[in-house]
Amino acid sequence: RAGTPRFDELVSSPNAAGQSIESLMIMPVQRIPRYELLLRALLRVSKKMVSPDEDVEELENCIEAIRDVAQANNELIRLTESKAILYDIQKRFAMKPPLVGPGISPRYFVKEGILRKVHGRGGSQVQCHLILLSDMLLYAVESKLHRRVWLADSATQFVDGEIGGASFAVLNSEKSMTFLCVQGEGDDDD
Repeated sequence: RAGTPRFDELVSSPNAAGQSIESLMIMPVQRIPRYELLLRALLRVSKKMVSPDEDVEELENCIEAIRDVAQANNELIRLTESKAILYDIQKRFAMKPPLVGPGISPRYFVKEGILRKVHGRGGSQVQCHLILLSDMLLYAVESKLHRRVWLADSATQFVDGEIGGASFAVLNSEKSMTFLCVQGEGDDDD
């Protein structure tokens, strides 16, 4: 079990081959790209042979099959990582109903960042947290979730904000909100 001294010792100590448990756990995932490299090398050699047609076609089919398996694995890894992020968000904001779990339609984490919400009255701004999922936008201030905006709602629109610069408005039948992206806040990628 995680957090027990014996488990912590196993995770932190290298095994007999000098690799950590994390390195050993990723090995099956790394094996598939290695097969593709091997098959590509065989394909290069086969093309130099006198009558390679049958071998070349078979190797090309194998490379395509390995590529499909690698794509499926990558998609499952992304899905698993997304679910872990969703569980973290669900826990962080004590969300009811939950974002992810048995019997809940699949959804994916897309992006999260810190922005400023511009209030309509007086134009005051408050720092907020926006989380974009595949089917909704979550708006929170500090550790309190304020609103879920369903993206599939035909009344939900995203438009350029009237403030200028990097602002946008979320127009919805329930509530309209304007957000301002302030340089230096939020995450650095994209």
